[in-house]
Amino acid sequence: MLLYLLFGITVTIAAHQCPPCRTWIEHQLRNAHIPGLAAIVVNSSDILYEQDFGFHSPSLSRTFIALATMQLVEKGQLNLDVDINQYLNLPMRIFHPSHPLSIITMRHIVSHSSAPGNVTYYTNVGAVWGALAIERISGLTFENYVRQGILDPSGISTSDASYRLSSFTMRKIDLVDQYVYNVSLLSIYHQIIPQLNVVQATNSTDWLYIPHYSISVYPAAMLRMSARSLSIYLRLFLNNFSPDLLRNVSSMNEMLHVSRQEGSLDEPGVQYGHRGWMPGVAHTMMVNEKRSLGIILLSNGDITWSDSLAKQASSTLTDITGQLFDCFEQ
Repeated sequence: MLLYLLFGITVTIAAHQCPPCRTWIEHQLRNAHIPGLAAIVVNSSDILYEQDFGFHSPSLSRTFIALATMQLVEKGQLNLDVDINQYLNLPMRIFHPSHPLSIITMRHIVSHSSAPGNVTYYTNVGAVWGALAIERISGLTFENYVRQGILDPSGISTSDASYRLSSFTMRKIDLVDQYVYNVSLLSIYHQIIPQLNVVQATNSTDWLYIPHYSISVYPAAMLRMSARSLSIYLRLFLNNFSPDLLRNVSSMNEMLHVSRQEGSLDEPGVQYGHRGWMPGVAHTMMVNEKRSLGIILLSNGDITWSDSLAKQASSTLTDITGQLFDCFEQ
């Protein structure tokens, strides 16, 4: 699991209301040009708060790689500290080009430290090597492993969570559309990612519309599910994924092991969790340090570009997360 810091809340509108009023959240979303948001707060047994304003879950998907990894460790089928090539069975050896004599292990991959081992660097490709190792060991496609080993035992059906758009044929109306508030990016999208087929949104001079898409490194980012379905998974995390998904406390401790990232441990308020974003979507799944409370925010805001609009949208999601933690941790 990655580490995330709780920053101070800077917006004071409705700051003392618990839970935050819809007007405050809608004001935040409008100012940050985030069209929609689904927010859920859970403890280990219940949903404490659930509101929709106005989802695939990018990068949050890779937490399923971590859980699948520890399931195979518990079965004695995978060792976190041996060369990943032992499991990949590829015609060529996978290694870091700057460190050709060093091995890359599954521990490096799930902690984003395949640089190797001494530097944390976020990578989609590394996550996919991990998913491929899971496929090789289990004899299943990663998609089917997640279905059989995680989603089905958790009571999450194919119609509620899937890597495939075709699984939602009967529920297309429930799939959230993806937008970007910056029409000046249209030519850039057409130049660098033409396959996204980005167009100017109908009846708008400011918004871009991004049709639903997929990517080849799907295990890292393309598990589509609702906030409510994801909350089932998060509550299982609060209960150590026990007893149906993990059997040993040591497995959970491995998942909670935090590798230091630049600037990540310099302030109080450490939380476990993951943030993810791709064009037209930005999500947060965080748990407090005591692992007694979890928060999910799924949005179709866009923070993929390092501009002021992206920073404002990212800050807004941080503010809302912090406000919800402040409220429900009381």
